[in-house]
Amino acid sequence: MQYLGVDGTACLLSVPNDCDAFNLTSLCLTGLLQRKLIESLEPFGCHLPRNTIPSHAMCTAPIVAITGGIASGKTSFRRHLSIFLEDTEWFDADACASRLLNGSREVRAEVEKVLGREIYVGGKLDRAQARLRIFFDPCCRAQLERVLHPRVRGIWMAQVVRSKVLGRKLLAELPLLYETGWETSCDFIMVIACSFATQLRRLASRGICDSLARKMIAVQLPAEEKVRRAHEVVWNDGPPRLLTEQARVTAGYLTKRYG
Repeated sequence: MQYLGVDGTACLLSVPNDCDAFNLTSLCLTGLLQRKLIESLEPFGCHLPRNTIPSHAMCTAPIVAITGGIASGKTSFRRHLSIFLEDTEWFDADACASRLLNGSREVRAEVEKVLGREIYVGGKLDRAQARLRIFFDPCCRAQLERVLHPRVRGIWMAQVVRSKVLGRKLLAELPLLYETGWETSCDFIMVIACSFATQLRRLASRGICDSLARKMIAVQLPAEEKVRRAHEVVWNDGPPRLLTEQARVTAGYLTKRYG
């Protein structure tokens, strides 16, 4: 992923994987530099207004992450939260990865090198077969992560810059936030958690067998460690109405804290 150099020149700066996006994008950009930044992001699908954005907006727009274990209810919480939050940008890492897997010829070629051409059926990734290969073969999983993670991070970084320029808070659903070390780019982190039994039950309802479900949970950072690192924890073992109420309270707090 590349960004415009902060010195105002036309050269592009390569951003390493461990770059802190907040430090990169909270710079006070004005005039020509700001316009060049906007132009440099357009190839990545980030279309921003050409009028000048107040520099203070770049410094105050927060990056808020939603993370947690598999089947903990991250997406459900994000959807509930969206009901109560306005003037907010959204990013979904899983959806981004899915678009890359099914829409990028470059990514498909790399995936086929790892999993074989038969992993794509009718032009779409056979997710069930891919899941079996990935979670029972650590080497295979590591290879695919090297294909996907830098690309997803690059798209997310572009969204971070877009949100900073627009002065709008960004809520990002990032399932592997801690596993990838991306938490350094976030101002506020919410962990959605539930019991191990609830995870197994939810995965079973998706047609995933018990042995695979346990593998999928085991390869992620333990829930206890994610909870320890969080700024806020949402416990999601109850009915949907409780998740809605937690989303309402959280939205109120974020609005009060960040506007």
